[in-house]
Amino acid sequence: MAAVPAAETLDGHKDRFDLGVFVGDLVLDEEVTSDDESLEGLQQELDNCKNDQEVANILANGIKLREYTKGVENNIRQIELDSIQDYIKESENLVSLHDQIHDCDNILSQMETVLTGFQFN
Repeated sequence: MAAVPAAETLDGHKDRFDLGVFVGDLVLDEEVTSDDESLEGLQQELDNCKNDQEVANILANGIKLREYTKGVENNIRQIELDSIQDYIKESENLVSLHDQIHDCDNILSQMETVLTGFQFN
């Protein structure tokens, strides 16, 4: 299926994408049937998507949903790997911070003991 560009207005701005152009191109294979899949409510979902800018951009650029999903998944994986690398880089600082907090906790515990003893005397 060829990508259909969004209509341009006289001032050169792109108008909202017409989802109806793609709905007309939908071909359902009559031999494939499934009890799990229902097309009930499809028109309402398509109507709801007409105003969704992200869906309109995907359809206007002719990007297939599977390709777009793979791109998003790849981006998420890359961000996850970057986060892991950042965590590994900062691990020594986290250990140092943990040790400092532990030392501070010990000092405060000793101060509490001294002040409690002072209060009773």
